[in-house]
Amino acid sequence: MDASKPTQYPEIMQPIIARNISSYLSLRDCWTCQLVLPNWEFFVSSVFFLSHGSEQCPQELIDQLGDNDKITRIVIRGGGPTCLDGAFGLIELALDSFAPKRMTNLVSLDLQKQSVSFTEFSNVFRENSFCLAQLDDLALTLHHPDSSHLCVDQDQHSLLLPQSLTSVRLKLHCQWDLVCYLRLLRALQNVRKLEIKERLFEHRGISDEQQTPSTTIVLYFNNLRFLHCYFRSLLFNYLLFSAKVIFPKLKNLHLDCLSEKDVDTAQRVVTPQKSLGDIQTKYSIIWDGPIDSECFGCSQCSSAHKEGEEDGVEVPVTAVSRILHHRSLPPHLHLYVNASGEEDNIDSTVVHLLSQSTYSTLSIECCRPEGRVDHSLAADHLLSSVCSRTCLPIFGRPLAPNLIELRLSAELCYGLLRTNWPTQVSGTAPGVRTLTISPERWLRPLWSSLGTPINARDLEPLLDLFPSLATLNLYTRCLIKCRGLDYLLCTCSQLRRLYLHSRAFESVHGLLVQLRLLKEHQKLEVLLLDCPYDITHYDLADVQNLPTLRYVLLRLGSSIQLVAAWVLDLFERLPSLEWFVYISPVQCRTFVCSRMSPGATLEFTELETDKIAALIQRLPQLLSIFWERLLDFA
Repeated sequence: MDASKPTQYPEIMQPIIARNISSYLSLRDCWTCQLVLPNWEFFVSSVFFLSHGSEQCPQELIDQLGDNDKITRIVIRGGGPTCLDGAFGLIELALDSFAPKRMTNLVSLDLQKQSVSFTEFSNVFRENSFCLAQLDDLALTLHHPDSSHLCVDQDQHSLLLPQSLTSVRLKLHCQWDLVCYLRLLRALQNVRKLEIKERLFEHRGISDEQQTPSTTIVLYFNNLRFLHCYFRSLLFNYLLFSAKVIFPKLKNLHLDCLSEKDVDTAQRVVTPQKSLGDIQTKYSIIWDGPIDSECFGCSQCSSAHKEGEEDGVEVPVTAVSRILHHRSLPPHLHLYVNASGEEDNIDSTVVHLLSQSTYSTLSIECCRPEGRVDHSLAADHLLSSVCSRTCLPIFGRPLAPNLIELRLSAELCYGLLRTNWPTQVSGTAPGVRTLTISPERWLRPLWSSLGTPINARDLEPLLDLFPSLATLNLYTRCLIKCRGLDYLLCTCSQLRRLYLHSRAFESVHGLLVQLRLLKEHQKLEVLLLDCPYDITHYDLADVQNLPTLRYVLLRLGSSIQLVAAWVLDLFERLPSLEWFVYISPVQCRTFVCSRMSPGATLEFTELETDKIAALIQRLPQLLSIFWERLLDFA
């Protein structure tokens, strides 16, 4: 290659690079790759969404799968297609349109939001094995076709999955018999990463004596590095009895436990297990409730979770007490506090987890009380039971020195402030740099019973505990008003990112005036306002008192059309400003203005969408700045 023309190399190599490395990337990585490879989007298609209405235009999916210069990742958006056979039916229709020996470009398929019959799944993959020869990542929810029927090995075809498959995530619903369960495991023996989430059920055809793996059933997971399964599953029993033989390369094990008793048993069983030590497996134990409201379309699942109506007098709720302990990077301790318990203090399991110094993220939320709870009783639970019985003891002891992020529900925060809890807190947490206060979805109908909302100024004692706070994410709806925001921001002298969502403040004007009057606070770089109010030119002018502001996003329920001259004036007065994004759900449009450096030419873009998923594809460089925050509170 001519060395005098260095720019030719990346132009020639970009399509080759894209096609070779794309199969190793997550969806988020694909979006961010556009920053490194300018033509990435041309050569590689990040994701194809199956949503309501996709069944009206199946040819778009067929054309996408047949493009030899691109790869396709398919995922359900929202509830997915509402046609009779759902998203999987559309996939089957698209694959049938290809010749038996024509390969598609499908590398990732995520249809977990809609349940698929195991028989239908087996047939499609057996009949279209060549079409799916590039499939690398698969995520599905499967249910047994007939919970009352026990299959026999002789009358069933074997399940064939592509050899290219390296990662599989499955949710198994309804009753499964031993034959189908083992047929599924045999088909997964070549994958590197396997996650199987099972409902709380007994496998039909499996007696207590059969829980010890039979020597006549041969399974060999030669490539498996990561396994996530249910603690009492047959798959885990194989792991315990012959891990080194069946799982020779396993490095990470995650166990789901459906009760506190399971947690204790798992710790006793796993810790001394020599077979796990021989393969140097890292493990974590997860206690989680069996409720899963993300799956639709499985008529045999009778435990589907129903949300209470917002306007109802009483809210039907389900008991879910759980503690999640993820050994991840960064380590995350997630406590779900039982609001209906009668204990006087946090139990020994929580004390043990809190005493560990390894976790860097702590989340505290409130479980649904058992039975039916009216508005006033829910408020009593929050103020007296949960806050005084559980949360105060948690904050009454020093927090982990490695803690950098704290996430609290707004209801618990409200209750803590009402109980004068700052006087009982032990010291400060100088390492915490991110604080998120967000509402519990199940408590939304009960907010009217919590009395007068508190103001942002009342959060000052809480924020005093975190002198190094750099990111504040406040999504509190009606519980915490943003009056006195100037007091709050003055307390956070190191604040760099401020995210305010929904009805946490009463108007854009009132909020921005507080920012304008704030003389002490001059370091804010990111500002996100998400509320149902109008905005004027004078409101935007109030932002000019933040000289280091680099990113601004407004998502407003306003019918007023943003005038370009307003934004131009804002960029002229703020040399540091790089991005201004205005999302209008009313007009279903997004207005974007950006510049690469101070003094550079402004670039204006008007996108005909207000959907975050679409904006991620168009503006992946703003994923960590804006889109992740909006997705968290969708």
